[in-house]
Order: sequence, then C-alpha cells, then structure tokens
Amino acid sequence: MAEEKNNYDFIFLIPGREFSINFINSWTNTLVYLNENDYSFASVFNYAPIIQEVRNQMLVNPIATDNANTRLRNFRRPGKQLFDGGSSATRIIFIDSDMVWRTEDMEKLLHTDLDIVCGAYFPESGEQTCILGKDGIFIDYSQIQEKQEIFEIMGAGMGFVSVKPEVLEKIGFPWFNTLYLEDESGGTQFIGEDSFFFFRAEQEGYKIHCDPTIILGHEKKKVIGAHA
Repeated sequence: MAEEKNNYDFIFLIPGREFSINFINSWTNTLVYLNENDYSFASVFNYAPIIQEVRNQMLVNPIATDNANTRLRNFRRPGKQLFDGGSSATRIIFIDSDMVWRTEDMEKLLHTDLDIVCGAYFPESGEQTCILGKDGIFIDYSQIQEKQEIFEIMGAGMGFVSVKPEVLEKIGFPWFNTLYLEDESGGTQFIGEDSFFFFRAEQEGYKIHCDPTIILGHEKKKVIGAHA
C-alpha cells in the first residue's frame, strides 16, 4: 500500500547550523504569520559543509510528520525524487541562515504565482546586489530602488527564493551543482550551485523574476543593506 503524501501550503528549506538573533526574530515573526493565517507548512533545517550537497539533500529527504523536519538518509541513492515522492507543497521557499527579512517580505514571496521569484540583497561587499540581470551583469542597488514592478532576471543568490515544485520536478536531480563551462573566448567559467540551478531552470523553459520591493538584510559581521 502506498504511503499517503503529506500536502503542505509551504515547505521551507533552511541550510545552516548557526542562527543569529536577527534571523530568529525574522523566523519567529514568520511562524506567527503562518499560524495566524492557518497555513500548513513544514520546515527543513540541515547542514553540510558543501552547500550544493545540503541543498540537494533537503530536497530529497522525506519530511517527518511528527516534527516537520527531515529524517537523515543517504540522498545519493538512485531513483531520487522531490521529497522522496512523499510530500508536496504549493511553494517551496529557500532561506539562507544569514538572511534578515520582514513579514511583508515573506508574504510577497509566499503569494506569487510566478515560477521562480527572488528577493534582493547585497553580497558581503560592493554596491551590486545578488540579482543578475538579463545582460549577465549584477544589478546595482540604485537600479533596484528605481523599480516597483517585478522584472525578469537571469539569476540571483539563493538566500530568499520562492519556487513552484513543478520547476524542481522538471529540472530533476541534482538541482544544485558546480560546473566549469567554456566561455566565448575559449576559457572556462566557474558556475556556482545557485547559478547552476537558475541555468537549469532556464534550460527547461522557466522564467526567473526579482521582486524589487523585497529588499533583505544580509548578515555577515554586521547586517548589510536593509534592516541593518
């Protein structure tokens, strides 16, 4: 007899093993919002030293019904499906452990109908955000501030991203990987795990968008950008 599938409104995937008071405040406010609005959800926290491995592992591992966290299994076995085919959700939300956000930021991420939507934040240094424009150039914060409407992009950091499950099902395992690709000059270009995901999504015909009204804090030695 087949196991009954767990159906959620949202599944949150959060890699990391250390969480600051700023993250905990943001996450607590999100939990209050979810419970007040009677949403069903599951949260998956996990850690591995290689980021693409933990992202893949969280997407493969089933979600335990008792505490909504993953049971650790060997995710490298053959026949890998999204959540072992045992869970589904309307949206899958990726949040990195160094993100700082407001409840209204999360609300926008949860209630989009687009295939992939990203929030904007700063890397550790520079005026450029994590948002990669369609021209292949990272967008300056001043350009983000000028925009009010959601716009199409080439890619972004995975710190605060909402994805339809069918996107991940179409991409298939591995959802995250690193590659060296040949560039136009005949050299090689390193592709990180987040760029790999967006590259594969575009290959499968999906569009990637940024909501410029979702401006996040990025916590390093201090919180960079919004909510500092």
